[in-house]
Amino acid sequence: MILLLLFIGVPILEIYLLVQVSSRIGFGPTLGIVILTGVVGVACVKHQGRKVMARLGQDLQQGRMPAGAVTEGVLLLAAGLLLITPGVVTDAVGLLLLVPPLRRLAGWALGKHFAKRIQFVQYPGSPGPGRAPGDGVIEGDWEEEEPKD
Repeated sequence: MILLLLFIGVPILEIYLLVQVSSRIGFGPTLGIVILTGVVGVACVKHQGRKVMARLGQDLQQGRMPAGAVTEGVLLLAAGLLLITPGVVTDAVGLLLLVPPLRRLAGWALGKHFAKRIQFVQYPGSPGPGRAPGDGVIEGDWEEEEPKD
């Protein structure tokens, strides 16, 4: 239901705001702002995306889980999509996601949100904290069968 409201409400809000801005500064300047935010946004996402990819590579080379770099990459992709979408609200949110401290804050908030919804299950015999694979016992039943001709 929330997604439906977003898909209907956001475009209506964007159209309303674009009409308001256009009535105040004119159609040409409004169109110029929309195009400029798209071009600048794509350039910023490309530049910052290179940094995130470098960090991702470093994390993988050092054997660390690249969760932070992946989250930043996803948020940069979202910023780029928001910036090339015509509108005032989407441009504002996209620009905010280009600011690294705000992007990290958004990533932290998303992590907290999803951590509440994820359940980790430890199966018998699977490696747990401080255990190596194969250290556990896997329970099960078996029976011998005679080969059939």
